[in-house]
Amino acid sequence: MVIMSNQNPYAPPSSPVFDQQERPVAGETTFSQEGVRRPAGHGWAWYKQAWQVFKQQPLKWWLALIVSFGVLFTVTLLPFVNLLTSLLFPIVSAGLGTCAASVQQNGHFRLAQVFDGFRKRPGALALAGAIYMCVMLGLMGVLSVVFHVPGLLTAFTGGWGAQQASAQMFAQQGGLFFLAYFGVMMLAMSCIAFAPYLIHEHGLSAPQAIIASTSGSLRNLPAGLFAMLCYLLLAIAATVPLGLGWLVLLPVLFLTMYTAYQDIYHSPA
Repeated sequence: MVIMSNQNPYAPPSSPVFDQQERPVAGETTFSQEGVRRPAGHGWAWYKQAWQVFKQQPLKWWLALIVSFGVLFTVTLLPFVNLLTSLLFPIVSAGLGTCAASVQQNGHFRLAQVFDGFRKRPGALALAGAIYMCVMLGLMGVLSVVFHVPGLLTAFTGGWGAQQASAQMFAQQGGLFFLAYFGVMMLAMSCIAFAPYLIHEHGLSAPQAIIASTSGSLRNLPAGLFAMLCYLLLAIAATVPLGLGWLVLLPVLFLTMYTAYQDIYHSPA
């Protein structure tokens, strides 16, 4: 019996070749623009991660906050305070996010990095703030009509004096109004919470970042509410020793927004 072979006995030697499978590098993450749903317990993990970032350079973080928010604190004395701060807040947040990322990667940050938001895409960041303000004013307008509170928009857009004058008006409203007001604030804040980092680090447009921030926030509403509960407990603890605990809690609160952004939009590769 003759056995036929498909191999050519005169062909040069060869070996099978396969495409090499790519393996993720340790420490790399994948970006999800819509955000990943995290368990409610991650609301506390965000504080722990923020503490890890803060404790490496605590004095410099305080200096960074003083520099970053000095302008914001100044404009609170001006009319239309919320209109002005809404444009500046995303720019400031992007700079602080750069500082936090530098600490996580290199163990330190440079104070000049605080101004990175003014150097890289400040127009898109300011536009995100303007969109947020339009959303907030629209929701406040609806709330004002539904609950017949004509001075609500004045209280929100005015400076400190207008807010003081409107304190009595707020005190006269019932519990249902405050629940609705809280819901409106949560919805409006969700659209700007992570937008600065999405614009600054991933090059999203302002509308894209607003949509992505809202999506990630709503997907993680339980974790966000748990984080708020943790904040209330931490605020009580920080206030007890003559308020000295706020020297730690205040900067950690700002950093928590960035660590939450990383957890929601970045997953291990």
